[in-house]
Amino acid sequence: MALTLCLMVLTAALLAYIASAMPRVLYEGDVCRLGANRKGLCKPLSQCKPAFRQLSTSGIRPIHCSFKGFEEVVCCDDEVSQQLRKSELACREYMNELPLRVNPFIKSGRDAEPGDYPHMAALGYMDPLEPSQIAWNCGGTLISDRYVLTAAHCVVPTLSRKSPVIVLLGAVNLNEPDFMAQTYHVKKWMQHPEYSTTTVYNDIAVIELDRRVKFSENIQPACLNTKSDIPNNGLEVTGWGVTSNTRSTKSDILQYATLSLVPNDKCNESYVSQKKVNRGVQDNMICAGDPQGKMDACNGDSGGPLQVKTTETNAYSIVGVTSYGPSVCGGLTPGIYTRVNRYVDWIESIVWK
Repeated sequence: MALTLCLMVLTAALLAYIASAMPRVLYEGDVCRLGANRKGLCKPLSQCKPAFRQLSTSGIRPIHCSFKGFEEVVCCDDEVSQQLRKSELACREYMNELPLRVNPFIKSGRDAEPGDYPHMAALGYMDPLEPSQIAWNCGGTLISDRYVLTAAHCVVPTLSRKSPVIVLLGAVNLNEPDFMAQTYHVKKWMQHPEYSTTTVYNDIAVIELDRRVKFSENIQPACLNTKSDIPNNGLEVTGWGVTSNTRSTKSDILQYATLSLVPNDKCNESYVSQKKVNRGVQDNMICAGDPQGKMDACNGDSGGPLQVKTTETNAYSIVGVTSYGPSVCGGLTPGIYTRVNRYVDWIESIVWK
């Protein structure tokens, strides 16, 4: 019995060693490493001119990724891979490593299930009346293994609210977090340098967590939308905010809703008299709402994502950050979201230095 157990342990250890020693198979389109902190993309050898040229002229073999049929797929250092942004490369790398799953204050929203939005973060604040209690007043989006994207007005302290102190990841029910949920402390936060508490312009911020996030089935980062075009179909907003205009209680269960884009000039008609939007709805904002006036983001959803599922990466791409809306949620007045692709340079300068 002891000998059998000993052999089993040795066999398991040997298999673990072999698995760790074997190079991980990468497929076409995966991010690969070229050394010296440079990254490339895995491509068939015939489609990678630099590698093909080097092999033909110097006989130097490229870094192997895998095979596509009978053709070798290699790590390619070409113009396409070098033109990808830091956030895009990071997103592709996460796609390599994680089995990302793609299965919204949300008035008339629907309950989310565990794992539906694994990038969703809840921002916790100390309750001034009950210091031992945490109030979940804003949302956010996990965008890397250390940073959460949110709204600036969710982190900049005011007379009525201090800055968040903790971040909850992997939870759907805030009152009864799943055993897979994880809590992190806020190390520091950075609001956009041009944000002012008197308006909604540049309402975006990044939170650095106190330690690296352990990814799991329920906790995974989302990608940033870097393109100027935003699809009008499938836009979803998520949050734990108020779900009814008749009561101020926030939802304990993560809600989601599907919205449609509203042209900025049309959206501006709804906010022309708002002091917070005194310069009008600008190009670095997105407006979205429900044509039927039933679904909307509301108090408590601030900082959460406006997102879309992508077929390219089979993950969520964050196109907006929930920023501002009408005093009465719902109806035909669209909500205002900070347009993420206009702030990618600033985000990258902090998250992917």
